[in-house]
Amino acid sequence: MDEHLRKEILDKLRMPRISIDKAVILTRVCKEIEGEPMFIRNAKAFHELLNKIPIVIEDWQLLVGSPSSVPFSVCPHPEASWRWVLTEVDTFSTREGEKYSISEEDKQTLREVLPWWKGKSWEDRILSMIPREVNDAYEGKLIDSGYISQGSGSFSPNYEKVLLYGFSGIREEIRERVKGLDLTDFEDYDRWLYYKASLIYCDAVTDCAKRYAKLARKQAENEAREGRKKELLWIAENCERVPEYPARDFFEALQAFWLTHALLHFEVAGGASIVAGRLDRLLYPYMKDAKKEDIRTWLEHLWINYNQLMQFLPRREIAAIWAGQAMTEQPTLAGVDEHGKDASNELTEIMLEVEKKVALPRPDIAMMYHSKIDERILSKACETLPLTMKPKFFNQPITAEQMLGKGATEEDVQKDLVSIGCVQSGIVGKMWGNHNMAFISLGKVLEVTLNNGVDPLTGKRIGVRSGDPTEFESFDQFLDSFKQQLGHAIKTAVILCNIVERVHAELNPQLLAGLLVDDCLQKGTPPWGGGARYNMPGMGGVGFATVVDSLCAIKKLTFEEGLVSMNELLKALHGNFEGEWEPIRHRLLHQPPKFGNDDEYVDEIATEVAPFYCREVKKHKCPRGVPYYPAFQSVSAHVGLGKHVGALPNGRKAGEPLSDGMSPSQGAIVKGPTAVIRSLTKLDHAMVSNGTLLNMKFNGSILKNPLGRKKFLQLLRTYMDLGGYHIQFNILDTSMLKDAQLHPDKYPDLLVRVAAYVAQFTELPKDLQQDIIARSELSLG
Repeated sequence: MDEHLRKEILDKLRMPRISIDKAVILTRVCKEIEGEPMFIRNAKAFHELLNKIPIVIEDWQLLVGSPSSVPFSVCPHPEASWRWVLTEVDTFSTREGEKYSISEEDKQTLREVLPWWKGKSWEDRILSMIPREVNDAYEGKLIDSGYISQGSGSFSPNYEKVLLYGFSGIREEIRERVKGLDLTDFEDYDRWLYYKASLIYCDAVTDCAKRYAKLARKQAENEAREGRKKELLWIAENCERVPEYPARDFFEALQAFWLTHALLHFEVAGGASIVAGRLDRLLYPYMKDAKKEDIRTWLEHLWINYNQLMQFLPRREIAAIWAGQAMTEQPTLAGVDEHGKDASNELTEIMLEVEKKVALPRPDIAMMYHSKIDERILSKACETLPLTMKPKFFNQPITAEQMLGKGATEEDVQKDLVSIGCVQSGIVGKMWGNHNMAFISLGKVLEVTLNNGVDPLTGKRIGVRSGDPTEFESFDQFLDSFKQQLGHAIKTAVILCNIVERVHAELNPQLLAGLLVDDCLQKGTPPWGGGARYNMPGMGGVGFATVVDSLCAIKKLTFEEGLVSMNELLKALHGNFEGEWEPIRHRLLHQPPKFGNDDEYVDEIATEVAPFYCREVKKHKCPRGVPYYPAFQSVSAHVGLGKHVGALPNGRKAGEPLSDGMSPSQGAIVKGPTAVIRSLTKLDHAMVSNGTLLNMKFNGSILKNPLGRKKFLQLLRTYMDLGGYHIQFNILDTSMLKDAQLHPDKYPDLLVRVAAYVAQFTELPKDLQQDIIARSELSLG
């Protein structure tokens, strides 16, 4: 990859431009068609948008298609959320979290256009339906959901369907289904509307491709450079063919995949985690007649294009939870095939080489590990880690066990198992989430427990009356009180999620997604209506180790040793450990054992809390009739939600980050990486069926010599063999991170693993930078 182009892209990613074209066009169209059936309205609006929004072919591009009107820009989605755009538009370029640039002229246009959406946006509708007590919990950040103000991704489309049949084939399937309908049957009438709208979506995609073909031919006519003229004509020929018709070669397949992938983002309105699936297997059959050099070049362009995928997050609090562009749209590489054999292939290896060369934040990469994985492929995957902190690793057998437990067939699991989003699992083309329907702040749950259901930061009751902690006579009583509060928080989150889902099903049925998810067309029902073969909504618990360490401190120092009374503890917490309470903080930090050090005393608490959380989440069903599934993962919510939690008994001060995922608390590891994996694998990761996340940070020298690489691979294999589900790494020195925080200009391309995604370190909010710095730096001796 040209280094000048790479620098140019990184510069654009630091502060993406806001393009208002979508907001203006969509508002105009929706005014004109207001009152039509929602399926038809959405379809017409989508078709008009793709026909009228400006399109661009950049001089470097071989693959065309963008989720915005300008490459590497973001666009407001007024159908999802409009009010926060106007509230925060003057601070977009200066706020903490995601920053955007916007002209004064465009600000004024938005002020004129967006108020039409008052009472019509998804956010307006959801907030109007939330009961007061749920709203109090939401505002107090006991619970949160990104899907109040943005769309839903979290699925793996059936891109093979596009490559094999094209949208022309999908059209024919729909027309055949329409023939069998009886419009005197009201359910069939609803299906007729769904199919009619779906045909418009097919036209929208193919018409968009033709616009790119026309533009490419026009640019070719005016192109003096023979090499670029040839590329533009190649683009035109590809877009005249795909994705309308089946792909015939590698380059048509890649263009069909990318344009479809990019256009899905117009529909989801800010949603993330629309994953490529098993990309090395999807594209492998198209390789045979292509030169390896050309394949590498085109894959480099795919990797570059992935960096166009960005979220527009108008509200600063949401921007803090999703900081660093947490798109998590990774291809899943390797894994096993339908016969249980290693599925890595020549394309797997090429993709890893492309990742190493391009070295941009996106796409992330998921490596599906199993005991028979090609050793050369695994070693090559580890070679990319010090450069890009990718890939992240998943355990095939545990992933399969999770999916079987959620009702997937053995055949589907064996053939189409895939990583989705941060750390979730799914089936290619057959599953609908949303995996991140809500976050539950476990730290806030504990704080509310310590205050008998009241949030001390707001004075509002957001929990149940579970008892005055000063009157408890045993740790078991306190733990029971915590469980009552956790169960109540989960119920509260379920109410919020059910409302979110109901509104999305009505206003945002996502019919384009439905074309690529089995069995939506078969049932005549869109994804949010339950059309998918598998439905897997999830909830993430945030701050697991923070809470486990806090419970351990209460058990040991308050109830067993009597060194810190409950009264003293509460006073110290309310005083944020300042002044006279500093010695208590020192004791809480250093005397009780901490999760992640293979200490049975604290690990027993972890193995008590995690199963309880999982059982409570799975008690509740979503409107599609399936259970919610539990996760311990947080994106950057452990930082964003941590701002709303006061001091806690593990010694953490008010407003500081909670622990991330299922990782040990920041700086708590004292017995090395093997102790970490022993603690983590005492838990049943298959039970946490929506995923667990383990971040580990190693000194940058760990992979620089054969012995270090050997030890690292042994550690990775050991974690998987012991039953770990997911693990990911930062391979860099803490001293370098500290220097980059002080001198960002020296590190313009420093990539770090935030959570299950990679970001530019110097562009992260300071508190998230500090969180990554504070993670324990490990070595392997």
